[in-house]
Amino acid sequence: MTGLEQPPVTASAYSQARYKLKHTAFIELNQAAVVQTHYGDGDYLRFWDLRVLAVDGSRITLDPLCQTSCPIF
Repeated sequence: MTGLEQPPVTASAYSQARYKLKHTAFIELNQAAVVQTHYGDGDYLRFWDLRVLAVDGSRITLDPLCQTSCPIF
């Protein structure tokens, strides 16, 4: 299929195209892809009418420069 091939997209072109998107596009995408899909049926734990989420912060990646100059938690 010659003629249909396109050159790869550079990181700079990707960043420039993403910069043109409105921030509301990411909010709408989150609503459609995550909130409605996972929480649309209402079958999830709530605490004071808020969703209960679990977060694991045991794996933290620090900047190599910060590891020597930042205080330990």
